[in-house]
Amino acid sequence: MRKTIDEVVAQKHRAQALAELMTMKKGRRSIPAAQFKSQCLAILDRVGESRESVVVTKRERPVARVVPLEERSPRSMRGSVLERGDIVRPLGESWDAER
Repeated sequence: MRKTIDEVVAQKHRAQALAELMTMKKGRRSIPAAQFKSQCLAILDRVGESRESVVVTKRERPVARVVPLEERSPRSMRGSVLERGDIVRPLGESWDAER
């Protein structure tokens, strides 16, 4: 899907506005909660791309930290299931539903 020139320009402006919105405090990026609320998806994208955490503040006090997930490679399920006999045959017990 191709983006129009207006979409690309708007996206760049949003990214620049977000970069200006997030400030450096004590070596960490922080953002006020109200602005986090209005820019949440863009901030999540930025954290995912930059791999840097963001501290969300309320009245200049840290209340939450948004951190990127650790990337894990998918693992195989091979060998994780054990077969113990026939799981389809009747057990020979009567069920309440059969009474």
